[in-house]
Amino acid sequence: MASSKKSSQAMAPAPAKAKTAANALVTTAAIIGAILCLNVVGGRVFHRIDLTEDKLYTLSATSRQTVANLPDKMKVRAYISSNLQPQLAQIGRYVRDLLDEYAAASNGKLSWEVIDPLEGSDEERNQKKEELRKNKIEPITLQSVSEAKLEISGDNYLGLAFIYGDKEPESLPKVIQTESLEFNITSIIKKLTSQKRRKIAMASSEGELTTTQGMQLIGREMGDYDISAISLDQPVADDVDVLVLAGPKKPFSDKAKYNIDQFLMKGKAVALFLDGMVIETPQNMQFNLGGAEQPRMGRANDTNLGDLLEKYGVKVQSDIIMDEQNVPGPVPVGNQIMAANHPVFVAVAEKSGGFPSKSPVTDNMKVLVLPFPSSVELVGDLKDKKAAGVTATPIAQSTGGGRSWRQSGFFLFNPQARPQKSNELGPFTFGYAIEGKIKSAFPAGPPGSDPNVSAPDAAKSLKEAAAPARFLIMGDSDFLNDQFMQTARFVPHYQFNLLFFVNAIDWLARDDSLVSLRIKGVSARPLEVTMDGETRAAMYFDVLGVPILLGAFGIVLWRVRTARRRSFKL
Repeated sequence: MASSKKSSQAMAPAPAKAKTAANALVTTAAIIGAILCLNVVGGRVFHRIDLTEDKLYTLSATSRQTVANLPDKMKVRAYISSNLQPQLAQIGRYVRDLLDEYAAASNGKLSWEVIDPLEGSDEERNQKKEELRKNKIEPITLQSVSEAKLEISGDNYLGLAFIYGDKEPESLPKVIQTESLEFNITSIIKKLTSQKRRKIAMASSEGELTTTQGMQLIGREMGDYDISAISLDQPVADDVDVLVLAGPKKPFSDKAKYNIDQFLMKGKAVALFLDGMVIETPQNMQFNLGGAEQPRMGRANDTNLGDLLEKYGVKVQSDIIMDEQNVPGPVPVGNQIMAANHPVFVAVAEKSGGFPSKSPVTDNMKVLVLPFPSSVELVGDLKDKKAAGVTATPIAQSTGGGRSWRQSGFFLFNPQARPQKSNELGPFTFGYAIEGKIKSAFPAGPPGSDPNVSAPDAAKSLKEAAAPARFLIMGDSDFLNDQFMQTARFVPHYQFNLLFFVNAIDWLARDDSLVSLRIKGVSARPLEVTMDGETRAAMYFDVLGVPILLGAFGIVLWRVRTARRRSFKL
């Protein structure tokens, strides 16, 4: 009887084990079924979770709206090699995912396909080569070193061709980085589907910079616009959307000023980047600096635009604003150009409130570097807020708290010397965006003092902007110059100068939908711009503070352990 009871007790766990095993099988089957269901749903409903700060892997609202409003169907051919090198394979996956998002947002209007140019028979590969040539897709050559050997691989294809109706295909010949890819794709889609390209006229008759002379790096990023150089001796054509005057160095005639005014009165847009002072090497002057580089001298920039600008309510001062918040800039040292910090290379930073007002031109900007900038002030009715229907938005300003100051009058720029602070302390405003029905600077008609003026009679002269006009003025043009734009290779802060200019043109042309995309494409994150005092404090902390903290932590830990030993003995 006892043995029977023991046997039943030994056999009792068997049903419990079976029940546990069945539960495990059911749970496993349920998990597998749930995963299969998620895969099926995921294959039909495309969605990703993007945890990056700027949502770099999420299609923006602008891109979604662009493809959703396509007038007709568009096809994208992605030429991607199946055996991409490792450094390109990840980019290839990103391209596929991004095109999937475009297709999902287009409501069936955009489709895409992958083509491997190196796949197939000899005849098929030859046909693909011809297709690559037609669509301007180029091979990507990569170099790598392995086992002390230099290997060159030229069989990598990663490019996109956009085909829309009977228009000439647009392409991205080489996709070698993910940065700015969404901006480039959306720009191409807008370019193919738009009926009219915006026109920009760049004045060149008074020594200005143009996209073919002095601003070539910026010109490469302006493919969405038709750009031409003009002389202001003649009226600006009616089909021009934006007139740009970048760094004039010669006096404007009354005729030229009248042509600028009447273009603005048509409800168009003008961008003026005007230096209050010109920095140049003095002629026939010798300085005994012990063999060091000769300094440059600042003089007032006489453009004869003062009276015109004051009629619009702004004035560019003949000064140089210096700031303790600065970044390295190119300076001559001997026969070389070196990067050195100096207060003339002002860093307008978002962190320190350098962009005081919300504007499409500076939205999401991190920093703007202005070399040798001048201050811009409001005057007259615009200053007193009596200009009905006209608004002036400050674009950028220097730091306050006695950290920025004005240098006016004679100025000698020696990159190896630190200038003394003046009594005129900031903050100072560097530019304004003005919008509204601006009144003409020539209410009585064309100027009669210039006998060479051949303009319509006074009755046909516009007295007020026919539609809300846009006028952007900045007290600096050096930040657009190729000399400073090239510095972005070594000082990443300068890359935002390009973004600022292109965003300004987009705003002036009333096509600022791509502004947020262009900012989103900037992946290089420069170090935060700090004051000289903050930099020194950080340096001292790294050199002295960290060892002191470690030493203090060791002493505290030693005392704690000693106290524990004593308590154990007791």
